[in-house]
Amino acid sequence: MNHTFDTLTDDEQFFKEIYLAHRSLHPELPHTLAELDRLTNRVPEYRQLRRKRQHSFPESDVFSERTFARCDDIVVLLHERYSPCFIHTHDYFELSYVLAGSCTNHIAGETITQKTGDLSIISLHTPHAVSVFSDDTVLMNLLIRSSTFEQTFFGSLTQRDVLSSFFSRALYTPDHHSYLLFQTGEDADVRRLMLQLFDEYRENKTYADRMLRALVTMLFATLLRSHEQNLTVPNPTGSDSDPNIMFILNYILAHYQTLSLHELASFFHYSERQLTRILKDYTGKSFTAVIQEIRLQRACELLCNPDLPIAEIAAHVGYSNVSYFYRIFKNRHHMSPADYRREHARYSSMTSVPATIPASPAVARFDSRS
Repeated sequence: MNHTFDTLTDDEQFFKEIYLAHRSLHPELPHTLAELDRLTNRVPEYRQLRRKRQHSFPESDVFSERTFARCDDIVVLLHERYSPCFIHTHDYFELSYVLAGSCTNHIAGETITQKTGDLSIISLHTPHAVSVFSDDTVLMNLLIRSSTFEQTFFGSLTQRDVLSSFFSRALYTPDHHSYLLFQTGEDADVRRLMLQLFDEYRENKTYADRMLRALVTMLFATLLRSHEQNLTVPNPTGSDSDPNIMFILNYILAHYQTLSLHELASFFHYSERQLTRILKDYTGKSFTAVIQEIRLQRACELLCNPDLPIAEIAAHVGYSNVSYFYRIFKNRHHMSPADYRREHARYSSMTSVPATIPASPAVARFDSRS
C-alpha cells in the first residue's frame, strides 16, 4: 500500500495557520491543561476549532485505556502536526516512532529530540508532551494496553533474568523518567513493521487484533535483536545515565560462569564501587545477585535435559561446589535440582510440549516486577 503523509490534513493546516499567526503564544512548548485552556481561549481561531472538534481539546490530562476505540489492545495513530504541545499521562504504554523528520519529546521534565528512525517507549503514568511543528515530520503513535505490552515485550526477551529485571526497573520505577529510546536509523524492517501496523489498524479486517499483536511482538523482537546496543535508558534512580549499561549487561550474560566484579570493572574501566552502584541503580541487585540469577536461570534450562548429570550442570554454570549449588538452588526455587527436573518432566508429559522451562505455578519463576 502506498503511504503519502506529505500533505497536511485540513485540521493540521488550520493548526499551522494559528501557529504562524500567534507564535508569541508558543504552542510548540509543553503546556499544562490549565495553560492550554488559557491559550486556546485567548485565540479566536482556536475557539472556532474547539467548537468544531471538541474531541481534539482534552478535558483531562489523564487518559485511560478504557477509552480505546473498538476495545482494542493496540491503537495506531498519526500525531497531528502543529497541534498544541500538551502535558499528559495515561495508564497504557505509548510508542512514538519518527517515520520522517524530527520531533521534540518532553518526558518527565527531560527534553529529547527524536530523529528519523527513533522509537521511544513511554511507560505508565509518565508525564510527557510531544511537539511536532514541521510539515516534513511524520510521527506514528502506538498505544498499547499494559497487559498486552507486558506479554509482547517481556515475552520477546530471550534472557528473562537480568534483562527482565533491568527493563522492569527502567519502565516501572515511579517518579522518574520511565522511558526507553531505541535509535533504529534507516532500519527498513522496523519501518516496514510500523507501516504494517498502521495499515492493519486502519483497515480493521477480520482478525485485525491478532495481526496487530503479532506485528507488535515482531517489532519488539526486532528492536531487541538489532538495536539493543543503540538503546538509551535513563537511570531509574534519577542519577546520571550510563551509556554503557547495555554493553555491561550483555558482557555479564556472555561471561557469567567465571566473571568477577574486578574483571568486569577492569574491562569497562570503572572502579568496583562505580560498577556496583551502576548495577544497583539499573537492576536493583548487587553484582553477586545478578550473577546468581543468571546462573540459576541457566541451570533451570539445563535441568530440562534429563541426560545431563546435575554435577555437570553445576560446573557448567559456574559452581564447582555441588553442595553449595544444591543449597542456593533450593533457597531460590524451594526445591532441589532433582525435584525441579522431576517436576518439569511431569509437567511436560501432562502438556505434551517441547522441553522448556515450565510455566507451572509449582515451579518458582522469575518475577519481572521484583
